Amino acid sequence: AVQVFSVPTESNSLGSDVWKCRINEGIAGMINACWSPCSQYILTESDYGIHLCFWSLFETTDAVHQKSSSQSKKGTGLLDNSSPSSSMYIITNPKSSAQCGSLGTHSSALYSFSPTPSGSAVESFRLAVVHRFDLQDYIAIYGPAVPSEEQPSKLQELVKFRARSNDIASVQWSLGLHLVTADSPLSYRCCVYTPAGECLLNLEAYQHALGIRCVAPPGSGGGLLAVGSFDGSARLLSVFSWQLAFELAHSVAGATGCVEGGDRSVQCWVESEATFARRRLKVLPRLSPAASAGSGALPAMGVGWLAWSSDGLLLAAKEEAHPRCLWVWRPLQARLEALLVLAEPLQCAR
Repeated sequence: AVQVFSVPTESNSLGSDVWKCRINEGIAGMINACWSPCSQYILTESDYGIHLCFWSLFETTDAVHQKSSSQSKKGTGLLDNSSPSSSMYIITNPKSSAQCGSLGTHSSALYSFSPTPSGSAVESFRLAVVHRFDLQDYIAIYGPAVPSEEQPSKLQELVKFRARSNDIASVQWSLGLHLVTADSPLSYRCCVYTPAGECLLNLEAYQHALGIRCVAPPGSGGGLLAVGSFDGSARLLSVFSWQLAFELAHSVAGATGCVEGGDRSVQCWVESEATFARRRLKVLPRLSPAASAGSGALPAMGVGWLAWSSDGLLLAAKEEAHPRCLWVWRPLQARLEALLVLAEPLQCAR
């Protein structure tokens, strides 16, 4: 179950009343929940990929906020899917993580909300969901609907199309205009679709090896899509032509463990030395063979994390073979801007 609580402020209409509700999936169980971009709805995911439920928090009918006899506190409600007239929309047959070979690389990445454009209506969002029928992947896009007696949940299916991928492991929106999908690590395939289902890109950088590990769509000010893979490279694609623009290699030269930085020096900060100086790249800490072999289902190799700066001019990357190092690239110049060498393995960055 999911508990939802209000936070009273001077600007809202709740006053001193404390409003809360409980969303219950019953015997189906629940493994994840997320907000819609407008914060008026909650999407819940049941266990075993049974269904997704789209719940409205601003419906005032008794069928939505059912008062429990044991609840005496004012403003307490229960969202229950046992009533056929409750304000929720059930999306059946979504693809679950157990149905793809993601091996744990993507978490709850088989559905994605598009960002709400600035200056647009509050409910102008779209929800992309990956379905699987007859061993084929399909992508369905849902959006707000005009409320009616037949469909009080304010959600409807806009379009559904067959994907060109073999085994989608993640789907994301790019600038709210395109859908980007990545296959499981067992093969390298990245596809870009329009909301109407037209395939703009079908990228296969190589074959017969572990493929994509992470995807970073561009931010509001960027024009490059970053794709990290197990070969230690981050490939940057232009969102205007959908052509390969740059390939940033986090390669290792021989057995010395030196990252190839060319003839130029870069800003390198070493935590153990507490220095930040311009220098040539030296030997970087690597995972031991024992740690690499026992790190989980996936080998400790390849670009496992990518993130853009807010203006889209800098790209941060983590190479799993060097867990204590953080690369900071300036992609438009295809150069390494800085390298951070930490005392402990990197766990999170923003």
